[in-house]
Amino acid sequence: MINRKCLSIVFFFTLFIAGVHAQSVGVSPPILDLGEIKPGESKIATFYIVTISEEVSLVQLTKVKGNLDFFNKNEYRDKLFNYSEENILSWIEFINNPVEVKKTDDSLKTKTGTRIRGAKEVNFIVHISKNAEPGYHMAIINLNPLSAEPGKMFTIKAIAPLTFIFKVPGKAIREGRILEVSSGSYYNNGLILDIFFQNTGTVSMSALPAEIKIFGKNSSLIGIVNSPYVYTKPGELKHISALWDVKNVEYGKYNVNATINYFSGHTSKESTIEVYERPELPPARVVEKEFIFPWWVFVILIVIILAYIYYKR
Repeated sequence: MINRKCLSIVFFFTLFIAGVHAQSVGVSPPILDLGEIKPGESKIATFYIVTISEEVSLVQLTKVKGNLDFFNKNEYRDKLFNYSEENILSWIEFINNPVEVKKTDDSLKTKTGTRIRGAKEVNFIVHISKNAEPGYHMAIINLNPLSAEPGKMFTIKAIAPLTFIFKVPGKAIREGRILEVSSGSYYNNGLILDIFFQNTGTVSMSALPAEIKIFGKNSSLIGIVNSPYVYTKPGELKHISALWDVKNVEYGKYNVNATINYFSGHTSKESTIEVYERPELPPARVVEKEFIFPWWVFVILIVIILAYIYYKR
């Protein structure tokens, strides 16, 4: 009985493994530095897709915006202060997509001793906009392995993307400031707080949600509210709103301190807001308009009658 159970388990496990198709693809190098590229220029970039599988596969390339976490892990940490978050995805052109990765003639070894069974050189072009912002720009190329055999899918995928970075000459400045914080209108039980934030730098950047601290009597902290995440272009002024629940708050003026962090720095602003009595809306009433008889109807009737008499004569 035990032997039969063991055989059944082994048989089921074998069928399961046979139905699972795994694929592991990566890139070399994982980070590609294209150096300095001037506005209006184009540059061909090259990297390699590598795999430890002997199967022929197609790899679909997709492009996504860079991640700011990139600057926390490597020698590019100090470049964050000169980084532009301008969207560069439209600048990237894939020459071939998808890419066919075949088994190589000679197996290569990685630093960990893993054998590379397949490799493919991949080229893409970066067309720099004539109006490109100065500073460092970054994007990520993701890989999605597809089976070359119709109807066959990879159910396990281990993927390492490519991150590439380059610099556009010029003075890249990441700065912003809060111009004003004020109280706006009411919404349900909340008072809308208006924050006016301006990008005073030379590059596009995203700002984390504003943190607004509200102080009552004796400078005691009575509330903290947050605004949405925002993305700003150079010189752009953003109107940001945050909702403060004032259901149990007394009417009066309150001191506030708002802070916005934009990763490479932050800005703060102290101001005063007011919780005021809501204006009462007048009761709805139906407005009756005085009826005015359209005298022009008589004019038309007279013209018709005269025309009829003239026709009969």
